[in-house]
Amino acid sequence: MEFKACDAVPALMDALDDKEDLVQTAAADALLAITGHDAKWVPALTKKEKKAKREEWAKFWKENEATVRTRLGQ
Repeated sequence: MEFKACDAVPALMDALDDKEDLVQTAAADALLAITGHDAKWVPALTKKEKKAKREEWAKFWKENEATVRTRLGQ
């Protein structure tokens, strides 16, 4: 089975909840690279702000997954 970058988006969004700032930042960077959507993620966000950013990503992906997949040929 071949996986495409878009297939990683749900797991990357889950990684935004990781306890390690480095993992969170890497996930946000990967999401930006794959989707082109910049949610302005930074480790210094409060828990409430991080939850809001996570919800923003989920909403963006729900509304734009098909467009992103088409753009990337996935």
